[in-house]
Amino acid sequence: ATFGNQITAVGYEVSPRSLEPGRALDVALFLQATRPITEDYALALQLLSPVPGDDTVLVNFNTIPGRGNYPTFVWSPDEMIVDRYRLQLPTSVARVQAWRVTAVFYRLSDGRPLPVQVAGQPAGGLLGLGLVRVGASALPEVPEEARRAPEPVFGEAVRLEGLLLRPEGDRLEVQAWWRAVAALDADYTALVHLYDGGQTLLASGDRAPLDGGFPTSLWKP
Repeated sequence: ATFGNQITAVGYEVSPRSLEPGRALDVALFLQATRPITEDYALALQLLSPVPGDDTVLVNFNTIPGRGNYPTFVWSPDEMIVDRYRLQLPTSVARVQAWRVTAVFYRLSDGRPLPVQVAGQPAGGLLGLGLVRVGASALPEVPEEARRAPEPVFGEAVRLEGLLLRPEGDRLEVQAWWRAVAALDADYTALVHLYDGGQTLLASGDRAPLDGGFPTSLWKP
């Protein structure tokens, strides 16, 4: 990947891929200048919600490269810059989900981000470094009116502990409370179908959990 045809991201490391509130995420970037850089660029490392329509930022860390000691205007095109950071997570996180780790280079003078290209294709203003799972500060409670008895279990791995149906105009909102009881090695989609009394399909709302914001392969028992 390249930032503004000036900085190449040769590689990266993100560890661990699953952690709890208050812990630290280690991120390393392996960078090279494609040519002498005359501008002073800052680096932003962020954890962003991947849930569509959710603009929550869990972590927003900004710095000059080299932990503030190696600004881009002194980089030489023939060297590899290994930039390592430890991102501290907040101690309070509302719910367990995945977060997208991203890197942005922006001009220090006006905050304008460098455009990103991946394999020669435009990729916006940030570089995605994958998803990490962050646990919640407290386990959610299933409302009494949503509890299921008995609780269905899917594939001996996922238990449906609660379900609520709410009419919303011409739509039916379905809210589910899942609990992982075993590790899952793949990303599954929840198939939610509405049938009439004759088993004719009237509507469907198939989607991955949190609209893809929390792949089941990241779930922990």
